[in-house]
Amino acid sequence: MKEWIAESGANLGAGAVESADSEKSEGSKIEDEALALRRRELDLVERVVRVEDELKNLREVMEERFQKVDERFEAQRELMDERFGRMDDRFSKMDERFEAQRELMDKRFEAQRELMNERFDHMEKRTSFSQWIIGIGFTAIGLLILVLNYFR
Repeated sequence: MKEWIAESGANLGAGAVESADSEKSEGSKIEDEALALRRRELDLVERVVRVEDELKNLREVMEERFQKVDERFEAQRELMDERFGRMDDRFSKMDERFEAQRELMDKRFEAQRELMNERFDHMEKRTSFSQWIIGIGFTAIGLLILVLNYFR
């Protein structure tokens, strides 16, 4: 395409010199108009080629930028995966620690419950013994009163 533009430009330049030297007649006016149209056509073709080249360059730049953005996203994803892995490890350790603390608390509560049950059993025995002593005492006092009233 560029070669065709270069050839056409050379032909136009040669044609322009010849037409300047010759007389302007009716035929030459038509040729001048055709030459002007040809120049305009060549300018448009040249502009189209430049626009296509610019678009191609722009597309390459955009692809390069997209590639860099993709690389940055990939690096960020890897960094986030690493951070999430560390957080998972920390949460696992915390879960283990909480589980150990829960088991320790369960053991302590069980020991406390056993101690409280032991104390209540001891208090029940003391209360039961005290009830028997009080019952025997009231019975003895009642019998003593009965015997004293009977002999009087």
